[in-house]
Amino acid sequence: MPRFVLCAAIARTDYAILKRWGCVALWIAACLAATTTASQAANILADSQADWTASDGAQGFNGWQYGYYDGSSSHPYTNDPAGDDFAPMTQFLNGAWWHQEGVGGYWTTVGQLLQHPNGTQDNHAGRLPALEFAVRRWVSDFTGDIRIAGHISMGGGVQDNNGINGYVFLDGTKIYEQRVLAGNQVGFDFVIPTSVMVGQTIDFAVDPGPLAAGDIYSDLFDNTKFSAQIVERVPEPAALTLAAIGIATVLLFGTRRRATKTDV
Repeated sequence: MPRFVLCAAIARTDYAILKRWGCVALWIAACLAATTTASQAANILADSQADWTASDGAQGFNGWQYGYYDGSSSHPYTNDPAGDDFAPMTQFLNGAWWHQEGVGGYWTTVGQLLQHPNGTQDNHAGRLPALEFAVRRWVSDFTGDIRIAGHISMGGGVQDNNGINGYVFLDGTKIYEQRVLAGNQVGFDFVIPTSVMVGQTIDFAVDPGPLAAGDIYSDLFDNTKFSAQIVERVPEPAALTLAAIGIATVLLFGTRRRATKTDV
């Protein structure tokens, strides 16, 4: 039922009683809650694709940083504040950030949508065999409840290897993990409700995945699409509407009961 119809029904049924007992203001409040619009929609704090577009991928824009984990910290392959393994990339080439592109370097890169890790197999087109996660980081400038909504899938092109593992870390705590097999270009949507404080980091990380348990990590064809939007969580309009109508109903029936006793 459209919200304005609901309001009209309330008005037709109970306006006389509301007016008699001085509850018009309550009825108006219920209708205003019922007609809550997108003006109360969640505040977008960060958007990995839109913010990249707005800044041409600049490091630090709206809290975004682009880098990698290499396992060299006291807390390897995570963003634990006690031993953050994140290192920012410094080479920007062909519209993406790289640890070190080319022979003698690494496959580790982060672009607007794609992330590519580096593996431990020998002599993959002259890149060094080293396990590196490709990491897109957001540094919070907000304290409160948030919702992280995103998507992860394999990128385009040849897909004939072992896939990847995708993660979301919040200050060292893994709050999401998804295995994406080779060739899966449909991927997975995810929604994560959580809370943050100013200065905390949220990392979207991709590793190359081992060929088998305890085996080498292969980065062949590991281009990964990994996007996310971070929004402030606010009460849903429907919840506000139900709350307002519920309060109105309780007060209204209480008023009717008192009116009946008085009339008798």
